[in-house]
Amino acid sequence: MPLADNVLHWYPVDAHPNGPSREPWYVATDGFAFRTASHPCGASPLANLRLTDDAAYPTKHHPSGPSDLPWFSIRGSIIYPAEGHPFGESAAPWYQAR
Repeated sequence: MPLADNVLHWYPVDAHPNGPSREPWYVATDGFAFRTASHPCGASPLANLRLTDDAAYPTKHHPSGPSDLPWFSIRGSIIYPAEGHPFGESAAPWYQAR
């Protein structure tokens, strides 16, 4: 089963620029991720990210707009910034999905 179908929450971890959080910043369901109230930009009623088996892409509802390049790489339950992210790709994870 693809990660996008079975992950409920994304939690920022130590390497995230804003540091870790005990509260999830995204909730993922049905192949999309939505910001939670804990996210610095607040909750989003519309999907901010479209999820595939191994990547997350900003949607037209993301504050920065859509992108054909993935912003995040999904490896198991760990999420890393990818080449399309404005901060660049990183080997250090930003989120843990659980």
